[in-house]
Amino acid sequence: MKDSLMLKKYQIEDVSGLYNLKEEKSFFGTKIMDIDDNISITDKSIQYYEIREIGTPEDELNNGYQYFKLNDILEKITILDVVNIKYENHIISKSLQDSDIEKNNTKWEIKIDIKNILRQYLFGKIKEMRTFKSLSYDLFSNNNINSSIYEYIEMNILDRYELDKIELYVKYINIKDNVVYSNIVFKQYDPLFNQSIELEENLVRNTNLTLDLYLDKLAPITINYSQVKSSSEYKFDYYYNLYFKKI
Repeated sequence: MKDSLMLKKYQIEDVSGLYNLKEEKSFFGTKIMDIDDNISITDKSIQYYEIREIGTPEDELNNGYQYFKLNDILEKITILDVVNIKYENHIISKSLQDSDIEKNNTKWEIKIDIKNILRQYLFGKIKEMRTFKSLSYDLFSNNNINSSIYEYIEMNILDRYELDKIELYVKYINIKDNVVYSNIVFKQYDPLFNQSIELEENLVRNTNLTLDLYLDKLAPITINYSQVKSSSEYKFDYYYNLYFKKI
């Protein structure tokens, strides 16, 4: 028997626990993020501070970094415009219909990407609460702080919510009210997204939704809306709020 054994040598490398952003359940529980039972996405903007560098690639890697304590000198303020997020994540178009209906009570479809709206809202709230503070880019597998936060949201939070309700606001405008000396021109078949009409008197009480949530609770939704005032005389502005609840 040999006096000594030559054992194979291994090199040990420490790996950040953030390389795997998916929270796995274990016998002893998990550290998954606590979330609100209900979320209201209305017109309230979100404000947060973070590092935003424009320069060398090394500087730009720090984008998204937040100090343990807020440093309002080195960190720059970001205001997340929730109204604009809703505007960018929906489209409105005419439904298939015959010409008589189109001329009088035009049918419209408003398609909304509720998942992406919720994703961006959650990102803003996480940054606002500074949940990932003091975590540098090299602790993440992709060397990108903000992209990793979005990845965390996708893997651990989105599937814990579903749409609770939607509020649709509609205000009709007489297209004959165009004023010669005004910069505003009211056009037929020209619905505009307008946050200023968010008033109780403009709330639509019986919103008609088309949902396809069999496989995905946050699949895009469609609001089916028919004008109640003649399309030959009126156009309308519209706005919507979204409400989610924890499953």
